[in-house]
Order: sequence, then C-alpha cells, then structure tokens
Amino acid sequence: MITTDRPSSSPSLLSQSLWFDGGNTIYCFGGDVFHGQDGRVVQNTSPAPPEFILGLTLDGKGRGSWSQSLGPTAPKPFPIGFYRPSSGASAADHSSGYYIAGFLSKFTSPSGPDTWTQSPGLLKFRFDELELTNSSDGDFPLSHVANHAGSGAMINIPSYGTDGILALLGGGKYQQPMAFRNITLYDKSKGKWYYQLTSGDLPDFPEPRVQFCAVGIQGRGDNFEIFMHGGRSIAKNDSAPPRDELFILSLPAFRWFRANYSTSSFPRSSHTCHAAKNTNQMLMIGGEGHNESDMTSADPTNHGIAIFDMTKLAFKDSYQANAPVYEPPEMVQSYYSADSNNRYPSLWTSPEVKELFKGPSSSSITTAPAGSSRTTQPALTNATIAGLALGCIGVFLLILTATVCTFYTKRKKSPCDDNDGKGNICVDVQELATDQAPQEIMTEWKDRAELSA
Repeated sequence: MITTDRPSSSPSLLSQSLWFDGGNTIYCFGGDVFHGQDGRVVQNTSPAPPEFILGLTLDGKGRGSWSQSLGPTAPKPFPIGFYRPSSGASAADHSSGYYIAGFLSKFTSPSGPDTWTQSPGLLKFRFDELELTNSSDGDFPLSHVANHAGSGAMINIPSYGTDGILALLGGGKYQQPMAFRNITLYDKSKGKWYYQLTSGDLPDFPEPRVQFCAVGIQGRGDNFEIFMHGGRSIAKNDSAPPRDELFILSLPAFRWFRANYSTSSFPRSSHTCHAAKNTNQMLMIGGEGHNESDMTSADPTNHGIAIFDMTKLAFKDSYQANAPVYEPPEMVQSYYSADSNNRYPSLWTSPEVKELFKGPSSSSITTAPAGSSRTTQPALTNATIAGLALGCIGVFLLILTATVCTFYTKRKKSPCDDNDGKGNICVDVQELATDQAPQEIMTEWKDRAELSA
C-alpha cells in the first residue's frame, strides 16, 4: 500500500468529490470541516479553509503529487462569487467534472452563510482550461430537483445524446425523499433538463432511500446499466439501519431490477461504488455499517473494500485482475429478449427524451459488441481506476494489483393505482406537467434542522 500525503495548504475536509480527467490527473472538490459527530453542530474544530480545487498528478507508477489547480497557491485563483459546496452529487467525463448543489455554510467556506443553505445550479469544471462555471441561469426548470442533490447520485452516461447525458437519481432533502420512479436527465450538449418515468422493481419499496452508492457501466450495444447498492431511509436522527440490497436500472428500457443474492453480506450506507474497467467487478468502498455509532471500529472488509460480481450478482472474496468482462445479468438479458417492445418504456415523458434515447447515439461512442464493456469513468493510462472514494480525508491510498489502481479514502461516518402487484408504478401523465416538477434529491446526509424545508 502506497500513501501520498496532501499539501498542508489544502487541509482535509469531509464529503469531498473526485473527478478523473481520463489522463493523469484526479481533481478533488468541495467539502466541509468537521463540526460534530454525524453532522450535528457541537463545536467547530477549525475554520473552513479558503476555497480550492486540488489536483493529484499521477506518475504512472502508483504514486503522484498533490497541488492546487484553483486556489491561493494555484496559478489561477478560485473564482470570485463562488462558495465551496458540500455533500452534493458529482460525475465526470473526459473533459469536465460536474457537481450538483449540496450545501453552503460557514463550515464549507470562510465567508459562507451562518446557516446551511442549498447551493444553486450545476457546477462545471473544465479540465483543459481549469475553469469553474455555474449554469444556474437559463433553462433550469428542474432547479427544484437539481438544487437539492445530496445523498443521491449523478451518473455520466456517454452512450446517449450528442455528448452524453447526466442522470440524477434518488436521495432527498430534509425528511423528503425523492422517488426512484422519476429519473432526472441533463443533456450536456444542449444544456437542457428532462425527466423520465421508470418501471419495474423500484427501490422505493418499502420507502425511498438516501446515502446509497451507484455506478454505471455500458452493456451490450448502447444499453446501459446503473447499479445501486445499500443506503438508508431518511430519518432525522440517522437511526435507520443501512440496507444490503442491490438494484439495477437498465436503459433504454428505464426498468429497475432487484438482485437476489443468497446471503446478506454488506449492509452499508454513505459508501461509494466503482466499476473496474474491462471486468465484471464493482468495488464498494468505505461508508457506514450497522455499528455507525462507534467511529473507531475496524471495517469488516479488507481495506474497507467489498467486491461484487455484476454479472453473477454475487459478492466475491477477492479481486481478480483477469475477471471476465461485464455482461448484463441474466434477468436483464431475459427481459429484453422476451419481447421487442421491452426495449423502451411504454410512455416517454417528452419527445425530447424519446429522441435522446431512440435517436443517434453520442458521436464519441462506438457500439460495443457482446463480450466487451465500458465504464463511464475515463480509463487511467496503463491501469484502471477501480475506486474513487468520496471524502479525500487525510491521505490518498493507492492499492495496487496486477492491472488496477484503486484510489481509496476511508470516509468519515460520515391515472393508476399505486402498483400492479409486480412493483410496476403506473403514474398519471398529468404528473409530468412542466409546472409540476418531481421530488427533490439531496452524497451524504446530515441532520440540518435549521435548513428550511
């Protein structure tokens, strides 16, 4: 195990996000200072440092060096008028990192508001120009959703649209979870927001959840699967136990499937999921188990990493560098092969969404034949990013295997009836009127009673 220390000018923060540029740099953004167990304000141990974006430049040998990309010691300052957000949802493609909302306060920025305030808009950080912008103006009809992105997930989907799309799913604001029946979509090339209904075995039963992990992987052709594990129900006192359940959202059917593995192996929340390139393996990193109150207890998994076979839908004892490439699970393949009408949802929410998924695929994506797979995280040269744990707390651990570099940071504990009996939600199309946006979403839940509902 190799450790790479952070510079003293960029202290450790909680709830940070990582972006990989597909070359040799990983960027670390956002976060807040520790201010009491489980996020409850007890006593602030240190003031929030000046805003910065930190970059880890990799040397191709399992090591690297940290430096500020934006900030007081960087060639370019952090832009004026921007605060550092915390606990938002993030994703990256080869050219940019994206960050939705989260929260602002004096614990995130030196000049932040005294009480927790929701951060507006979609932040975009361009890797080539080292430029941070906010698209909170213009076409933002779903700001009610996107401005509450925390404890949910953002997934980059490269195979649809001209430049790919971003998908927001799950989460919630204070005591108000977002149902998984609605998936929020962002067309990166047009800067437009949409949403689409889903069906199948939704994760909404018995109730929606937050603090889960999610990762996307390219399936056969332009099919795309999002794997989601764990999480907990929203509870003001964080007393809801973490779950050990795995769900798969398959596109373009927008169909949910629930995995049925033989034993309950890994109840977990506030963790992260990552697909190892060119294999069928998903790594689950960090997070909280059953004994979340004991913050000094050892993690039951080796190095805090659990490994899951996305094809066989089973946990594994060890990582295999030569594991088979990803093939969709049998239940997913059977659904598509059973009826040609299963390929797409029975109801599109708008012509624009239909065009996104039935029109020409992204020009940057070539159709993958059976037996090959692509992850949505850009590949590291001569290696694979198999895990990017949100948090960046303390040191950045590089765990090497024959073909995989795992970047790991232990996170601080941080017109229808309801259903048809098969888990299929039937929703009146009037629910989807543009003046009635779906529920809000909130990557890490904190008790912020002072935040207005």
